Amino acid sequence: MLNDLLNQNPDRFIPLFIFTSGYTTPWGIQRDAFYNVTGIPSVWYDGLFDAYYEGWAQGYPYPYTGYMPVALDERLLIPTDVTIDVQVAGAGDTWRATATVCIEPGGTGRDLRVHMVRYLDWYPTVYNYYRNCVMEGHQMPDITLAAGECAQVEQAFVLDANSLVNPDNVGIAVFAQDPLAGAPAEVQQAGQQRAPFPGVFMHGFEDGTANGWLVMP
Repeated sequence: MLNDLLNQNPDRFIPLFIFTSGYTTPWGIQRDAFYNVTGIPSVWYDGLFDAYYEGWAQGYPYPYTGYMPVALDERLLIPTDVTIDVQVAGAGDTWRATATVCIEPGGTGRDLRVHMVRYLDWYPTVYNYYRNCVMEGHQMPDITLAAGECAQVEQAFVLDANSLVNPDNVGIAVFAQDPLAGAPAEVQQAGQQRAPFPGVFMHGFEDGTANGWLVMP
């Protein structure tokens, strides 16, 4: 399942669980329409294809353990010239995320649509395989970058009650996607920061680091 793929690739794979009922968000509903989801589960890799249904189409009896790990390994080998560094700081229930999105020198200039998402891991607690449940998402204004150029995007996040009682499971994910009206639209890069964050008190102690990391989608 996706839980296994995340455990095996914790620094290179950022699944975001979007619910179509019960735990919906306005951003999640927009993404559901963007991908024209007609059945559940629907698992889009890099914004390009539904790996779950593609697995069925290729004759895998159980795509989660058959096709999807293979497809993920294939996608992880594809290079990108886009980088994303994510930093998060805040206090109490209000945090601010800053993402630095760049195109490497020698890369290809392009337009990008950046999304910034706050998720809560291991939620809802109904099943022990629910990961990175989207609690809040924002589509940022499109950016245009030339090779060697960077742009910063920022977004404030206010934690909900469930996140406040589970602060160690909060994360901020950022991804840059081709700015199209609907899928397929390739995600060029993604990055994240997971709690604890600098300036946010966890269990009575301030912890965390301002360092972000790069994630190959």
